[in-house]
Amino acid sequence: AKIRTTINENPTKAARYFLTFLNIAGFSLEDLYGTGWQKITDEQWSGLVKGDAGDEREKWLPRILDICQTAGLTDASTSKTEKLEEVLKAGLPAGNCLIFTAEAVDKRKSLYKIVANIGVVNYFSPVKKEYARKEILQKEAQKLLDGCGKKMAPAAWIALGKKTGFDFRNSLSELEKLISFVGERALIDKEDVEEAVGRTREEEIFALTNALSEKNQLAAISTLNHLLDQGIHQLMIMTMLSREIRLLLQARVMVDSGKLPKFNQSMEYGWFQNTVYPVFSALNPTGRKNDILILNQHPFSVFNALRNCVRFTTSRLTDLLDELLSLERSMKTSASNPQLLLENFLIKFCA
Repeated sequence: AKIRTTINENPTKAARYFLTFLNIAGFSLEDLYGTGWQKITDEQWSGLVKGDAGDEREKWLPRILDICQTAGLTDASTSKTEKLEEVLKAGLPAGNCLIFTAEAVDKRKSLYKIVANIGVVNYFSPVKKEYARKEILQKEAQKLLDGCGKKMAPAAWIALGKKTGFDFRNSLSELEKLISFVGERALIDKEDVEEAVGRTREEEIFALTNALSEKNQLAAISTLNHLLDQGIHQLMIMTMLSREIRLLLQARVMVDSGKLPKFNQSMEYGWFQNTVYPVFSALNPTGRKNDILILNQHPFSVFNALRNCVRFTTSRLTDLLDELLSLERSMKTSASNPQLLLENFLIKFCA
């Protein structure tokens, strides 16, 4: 809708919107130039643009493509990658070796295929046992500390682990930051970690679910970026989002059932514990355990779910679950940018 409403008044802005849309949809400008756009079926279009059957796309799609081509625009997400691909294809100077490292790669991307064709791809499976991961990290961290003439208090090490989840790359990166932070001081203590290192994964996850429940779009996008920076995989974030929506949906169903005492969003936790939670707990007389049921969640989680579910209708929450399923399918089957897909979903969630 933004593209169509701005194409006449501000073609440049419309083109930027269009490039972002292509990035999310997984299309490229080259695919659509000429008659390429006509190959998009109505089914594909309606799947990408909810609520739009695509009947009128022939009126504006060729025009926006012409604007992009005339302006010499390139796909927003691929321009830098294409430059790197060109450098690799041209070959490196003799005696030079270029090494890439990544926690995960998409083998469907042309960059991966080029690297695999002209070089060597090695896969190193992650260490699965937590104690082994910590041991490897501690050895490398100690080397870094010794090389800089620093020591780290045991409490500081534990605090750092809580904030990074003992992720190898993030932990060493934060440790380098701490070494600079303490300056001439030889000992890194817990207070240094608390002051210099960002929020823990658990705090970020809580912040994201809180932002979603409050429909705070800016906070949700910001927290998503923090989670990704901490090395949390996109699919893990999707699992967390799915859990949050399911809890909100269950809470909404319970509120609509009329079985709970009446409350408002501004209720205090103490009042909830004394008035609402006893009735809530009685709805699960068998004590059946299931981690995905709201009946088995911590009282504070129930408190937040009940307060926040009233911001959504049951049908809206059901639609969000369907959209999340489509998002997961897109992540696994298309070359779309996972971060942009997640950002687009969060924007819809908070709308």
